[in-house]
Amino acid sequence: MMFDRGRPGVKEAKTDHEIDVEFGQWLRDQRSRCGLTLEQAAQRSGVAVERLKSLELGYAEKGITQHEADKIRTIYKLDLKEFLDRAAGKS
Repeated sequence: MMFDRGRPGVKEAKTDHEIDVEFGQWLRDQRSRCGLTLEQAAQRSGVAVERLKSLELGYAEKGITQHEADKIRTIYKLDLKEFLDRAAGKS
């Protein structure tokens, strides 16, 4: 959670990049929880290794598509609402 140092207790809105990085870290944590390497997750989901890597690093230029989200959340056994909330930065 970020705060404006000039006004204690006032939250600053997160940037899109900060949201992407937090989502990426969460995705990486979910993959690790499942005991999968990037290569294994890519093979099981049908999402390219480089694409998964860019999502996990928070550098996916176009965000995540519904099709990718469905594939990834299925192999990680994630709830749709939680996945979408995390992707939108509502964690």
